[in-house]
Amino acid sequence: MSRCSNTTLIICVLTSSAYAQMGDNEGESQPDLPSHIINMESPVLSTQEAIRSFQLQDGFEIQLVASEPMIEDPVACTFAPDGSLWVIEMQSFMPDVDGNNEDMPISRVVRLVDVDGDGVMDESSVFLDNLVLPRAIAFAHDGVLLVAPPDLLYCKDTDGDGECDDIKKVASGFGGLDSIEHAGNGMLYGLDNVFHNSQHEFSFKFDGETATAIPVPNHGQWGITHDDYGRNYYTPNSYPILVDELPKHYTMQSGKKVGLHGIYRGIVSDKRVYPIRPTPGINRGYQQGRLDKDFKMKVFDAACGPLVYRDTVYGEDFESSVFVCDTVGNLVSRYNIIENEHHSLKAVPAYNQSEFIASTDERFRPVNLTLGPDGAVYIVDMYRGIVQHRIFVTSFLRKQIKARGLEAPLGLGRIWRVVPKDKALHANEDLIPQTSTELVQSLTHSNGSVRDQAQRLLVERKDASVQSALEELVKNAELPRDRIKALWTLDGMGLLSSNIVIEATNDEDSMVRAHALRTAEPFRNDSDIIARFNALSRDENSYVRRQAALSSFAFNGPAGIDFLLELATRDRSDAVNSAVFASLSNREQEALDRVSINKALKEESQENRKLLRQLITTLLNERKPNTRSLIVEFMTKQLTRVPWQSKVALDSLVAHVDKTKSQLKLKREPPRWRDFFVNIEVEDKMKAVALNKEIWWPKRTDVDEVVRSAVSNEMQNLRNRGKRVYNICKTCHQVDGLGQPPTYPPLTGSSYVIGNPDTLVKILLHGMTGPVEVDGVQYEDHMPPAPVKNDYDIAAVATYVRQAWGNNADGVTPSDVSRIRKAFEGRKTPWTVESLID
Repeated sequence: MSRCSNTTLIICVLTSSAYAQMGDNEGESQPDLPSHIINMESPVLSTQEAIRSFQLQDGFEIQLVASEPMIEDPVACTFAPDGSLWVIEMQSFMPDVDGNNEDMPISRVVRLVDVDGDGVMDESSVFLDNLVLPRAIAFAHDGVLLVAPPDLLYCKDTDGDGECDDIKKVASGFGGLDSIEHAGNGMLYGLDNVFHNSQHEFSFKFDGETATAIPVPNHGQWGITHDDYGRNYYTPNSYPILVDELPKHYTMQSGKKVGLHGIYRGIVSDKRVYPIRPTPGINRGYQQGRLDKDFKMKVFDAACGPLVYRDTVYGEDFESSVFVCDTVGNLVSRYNIIENEHHSLKAVPAYNQSEFIASTDERFRPVNLTLGPDGAVYIVDMYRGIVQHRIFVTSFLRKQIKARGLEAPLGLGRIWRVVPKDKALHANEDLIPQTSTELVQSLTHSNGSVRDQAQRLLVERKDASVQSALEELVKNAELPRDRIKALWTLDGMGLLSSNIVIEATNDEDSMVRAHALRTAEPFRNDSDIIARFNALSRDENSYVRRQAALSSFAFNGPAGIDFLLELATRDRSDAVNSAVFASLSNREQEALDRVSINKALKEESQENRKLLRQLITTLLNERKPNTRSLIVEFMTKQLTRVPWQSKVALDSLVAHVDKTKSQLKLKREPPRWRDFFVNIEVEDKMKAVALNKEIWWPKRTDVDEVVRSAVSNEMQNLRNRGKRVYNICKTCHQVDGLGQPPTYPPLTGSSYVIGNPDTLVKILLHGMTGPVEVDGVQYEDHMPPAPVKNDYDIAAVATYVRQAWGNNADGVTPSDVSRIRKAFEGRKTPWTVESLID
């Protein structure tokens, strides 16, 4: 499915029903395309006609697996362990251009069976129907986990008739009934025996009864995939591949979200696409640079449904390639993944100005991909005219939908598979009757889907008789991926011993060592495990050192703090530093206490100064009076004991005051405050004097407390309204305003938000185009004007984001918005960084 077709830059698109179309942006011109393009034919093709519309890379052909009426409006599919194909149908999605009756309970889950083994599905049966906009499915414990908004359901067929007769709600909180394009999906069974999602704030462990939620960042959009090392990949619309090079749950271990280098990292070198037909029907194709002279889209607009190819059937050079759909481009791209010795990834297009597969049929709508157990890539083709959700449809697109008759027909859909012409596919095996010993052998199958199914079945069986066989794989399997697979299978079965973990930490392969550290976390009190952590914190591979830092979160107390600070002192890389601070999250005060008693960061060095400043800055960003008091006390205490530490604290406090433009309020008068000014070096005295004027504590008489003027009812009402308007923004910029780099920037502490209010109003009124840098991360894409018609709502959301999450800027009034609107009346182009400065 195509989703919101422009990556947001500073403030997300706010919807309003006051426009001709909900997706229209106020003041933005939508020039018409030539009539012959708007009115070009877009006929419904038969499946045989559709086959002739495809253009594939040499050596491949496309085959039909299933089509209407066997399936209708498919959006996702997955293979069961017995080889049957289960498909989610979203039949009520966009019945017309206005999305009327989209909440009708007419969607379903169907099971397809290839009886004769020729690759074409012969039988179709309905497992579960009367659903409203279901979006994800995964097999678990003789049933399926199904995302049926707003719930996660566990569904079973207990009497063997092929239909679901037992439904249990195991979790809730999934969106997808209103804003379909911004809601959790995926349910991908991961290497770590956890079900992972895209665009949802939880992963889940499921034991057949209870789903245990694991907090994670909710990045991604439609689709999720993983590689043999458990790294998850996402496709948020205009950016084809972002990856978590490390497990994303480490960003939330402390209960709050922290930044972590390598999470949701953009790795694509080239975002261009090469359709083989004009593609005028992209939602914002009227914007300059979106279409070329032949009316073909130039870059990804609706990237979705990614798939890491984990097999050799296509050829060894295909293994670990990533395939990505673009729904409105009518194509599937392929990227080669390049990995350096420290496991940093890069994705480069596999072909020169062409795609893995493309079609001349506008109704070919690839929305998802899956790897079959036979080694073929299966394409979920929703096959329909409309794929943009009603919330974001522009007048530009509506005109084309009407002109080309794209609203009808509904109820179509195809599943295709791409096969090599000169190589045989794997036989489709039924894993259900396999013994546990046979499943252990399947863990090393050349097909990734088979390996994943075998792991899950072994974990659910918990058959201890295969423990020794799995341990043998950990020690001696030829491929690192298989050694890792066996390690996590033992972990999931509850059979993993510290001895096997220690064996794996000595593996010759750095990725095996890294995964061994993850599985070592439950053995936090084992002295031999602690010794291995100490050794691997000095590993030659930086990825292993990063994992050592992240996994040491499990080690509490002073020893754990000292381990992390020592690692950060030794290792100067930003990546390791980021991992250290992720594990120090909510323990920064403990770390500063270790420094203050000379148990850490003892020697003065450039690295130690940088680390101490980072520690203090992190604490200051909490903006808590008690924490500020402790930092000032640290500064006064260390002046005569460890002068360089006192100087770092002084510089950090001054920088914080300069950045926030706010008074530093303390809980109490700092001890040794007057002595501090007597003993400070002359070169720092001016800084200290300036800082003194910005500090206040209760009962202080020589500095007045800065008290924000009483908030008027008008301003309070604006802020309350702004919080409601912001609701749709939080999908991208998050509830906490921290954003999702590198696609959606943070709003907390951003100069574009808390600086000159006119800057923020200009961006809201006219949009902004990249590149722009926020907190050291560069954002490239375009933000359209916020589609909020009245000045009051623009002032409201501007006021809210300027005063939420610790931001401390003045509010914005409707008259401020009116003034800027009048001053730049007639402006149709978005702002750039340079033009905002001018």
